[in-house]
Amino acid sequence: MTFGIVNTSSTFMNYCCKAQANASGDISRSIQIVWSQQLSDTGSTLTTTYYALRGCRPNSISVDGRAGSPITAVVEGMAHSLTFSSSQTAFQTSFAAEPTDAVWNYEDGGASPVTILGNTGHNVTEFSWTVDRGLKDIYVLGASNVTKLPPSIRSISGSFTAIHESVSSFLTDSLLTQTTGNISWVMKTGAGTPVFSTCTLVSHSLPQDVAGETYERIDFTGNSMSTF
Repeated sequence: MTFGIVNTSSTFMNYCCKAQANASGDISRSIQIVWSQQLSDTGSTLTTTYYALRGCRPNSISVDGRAGSPITAVVEGMAHSLTFSSSQTAFQTSFAAEPTDAVWNYEDGGASPVTILGNTGHNVTEFSWTVDRGLKDIYVLGASNVTKLPPSIRSISGSFTAIHESVSSFLTDSLLTQTTGNISWVMKTGAGTPVFSTCTLVSHSLPQDVAGETYERIDFTGNSMSTF
């Protein structure tokens, strides 16, 4: 699923990100995803079919924001089964209302929304992060659908691009010394700020264009992350 993020998206996004703790609200509990689609029957007649992904868990979530664009999320999931019906109430008796909130945009985090190893003095043009759950689809003899979807070790990673403006903002020293610290991005003031803890900068590139600006692109990994 690819979607623009609104205020009500945080519950689902946190579900995708949380460490497994065998508690309500994390991927120890699978979810059901229901949607409808109108299909052509005969002639000009359209019929509505309702689909349900059952026993679904997120395998990964990636969030991307860049100057001039809305912030988007991509969730890749795996499910126990896919079923369908012509009845609206076959899988769900009530459905969520269409969201009315505006999609989060690149300027919604306010001034200096990105903090890197404790420093906010970076003009960042793009930021992305990913949480990968590494689900293992386990099949057993006699079963046509997946039987278990346990997660493996959760991995947290991300990248950002910043304008290289001064020696003090240059991040090469932190990369070479393997300095660790927190990295955060205010995606929406008062609504969504993931904090990635004990991060290590793992790669760095400094492409240069004689006719343009010099940008730093940094990749990082994190040990844990906060909810938001």
